[in-house]
Amino acid sequence: MAAERAAFVTTWFDEIWNKGRLDAIDELLAEDGTVHGLGEAGGEVSGPAAFRPFVERLRGAFPDIEVKVEQVVDDGDLIAARWVATMTHMGDHLGMLASAKRVTLTGMSLARL
Repeated sequence: MAAERAAFVTTWFDEIWNKGRLDAIDELLAEDGTVHGLGEAGGEVSGPAAFRPFVERLRGAFPDIEVKVEQVVDDGDLIAARWVATMTHMGDHLGMLASAKRVTLTGMSLARL
C-alpha cells in the first residue's frame, strides 16, 4: 500500500507538472479535494476546476517546468513529498513580464490520501 501511495504522489507531479497533462487534474484530484495556499491571498482552492487555473498560469509563465520528487514520507493517511522544481520564466501569465531567467525552487507538499 505504501508503494502505491508513493507512486500516486510521483504520478501527480509527473503528469500534471512535467508532462503538462491538464486532464490528469480531473483524474487525480477529488471533486471535494482542497489545496491550501494557492487561492486568492493564500487561501484554499477546492476541486479540479478551481485548481486548473493555477496550473495553467504557472505553466504559462514557466512552460518548461520540471519537478523531481526527491523523497516521499508516508505516515498513515498523510503523505509528504520533498521536491525540486527547475524552470525558465518565459511567459507573462503571472502578471509580470517574462525575464527568461532560470529558476530553481525546493518545496514540500503534504497530501491526505
